[in-house]
Amino acid sequence: MEQQQNRSTRGYDVASAFVWFVAISQGLVPLVVHGVFGREDRIALPLLLPAPWWWLTCLAVLVLAVVALLGIDAAKESAAPEPAPPLVDRDEEPETSDPSAGYDALSGLVLLVGIYNGLAPFVSRLVFDGDLFLALTLRLPSPWWWLASLAVLALTVVLLERIDRAKTRSTGSAER
Repeated sequence: MEQQQNRSTRGYDVASAFVWFVAISQGLVPLVVHGVFGREDRIALPLLLPAPWWWLTCLAVLVLAVVALLGIDAAKESAAPEPAPPLVDRDEEPETSDPSAGYDALSGLVLLVGIYNGLAPFVSRLVFDGDLFLALTLRLPSPWWWLASLAVLALTVVLLERIDRAKTRSTGSAER
């Protein structure tokens, strides 16, 4: 039975590996190698585009790869038969996972990105007259970097509010 399940999901694993390879080689590596270090990557097709379009193409490749990986994972779960539930001793209580843990991790990630790309550029440029290594908003010219940083801060607030609402709705608690 397990061998049949492995055979039926092998195609999804191959597709997932291919999407990972394309995402890394055509999206992530060109952004890091060319965008951060200023070097050329010979096999990255987006680098054939002019200056503002190559990094937008790399970001689009990464976003499409995430969407494709989520779709492949959902299709794999629906194609695979349900495994039999494990036997549980009567003395042992089954572990219950905290349904809000995923929302907490997601809100932490959103907060980290929002602070680093929204608030830190203001502190870095206006107070210390410096530059942050991975703050993408600081790669923009002078009037646009602070507009992009403000947009990141606003988007962070909106996303944190939506994540909090989804967390409250999924846990069923009305307390805030």
